[in-house]
Amino acid sequence: MRIEFQDAGYEARLIITGNLFEARKIDNLVDRVLFANPQLRAVQNGFFFREVFITGLQIYVLCAEALLEAEGFKVKETGAEG
Repeated sequence: MRIEFQDAGYEARLIITGNLFEARKIDNLVDRVLFANPQLRAVQNGFFFREVFITGLQIYVLCAEALLEAEGFKVKETGAEG
């Protein structure tokens, strides 16, 4: 599973990528993030290769990133494309 943080100024996003075998883990992770920060939006794509985009204001996405890092996940910071 790979987690990336992209900052685009006013809004930011977390991209969680994984495969079919990690689907339950990804769903559980997204649920925990959305329950902790209800201001965020999540969009899921794919079946065999799952991709979840969690978007929202930068402060809320940073709180979600801190939650993920507190649970032991490594978040890679990348530049926004677009």
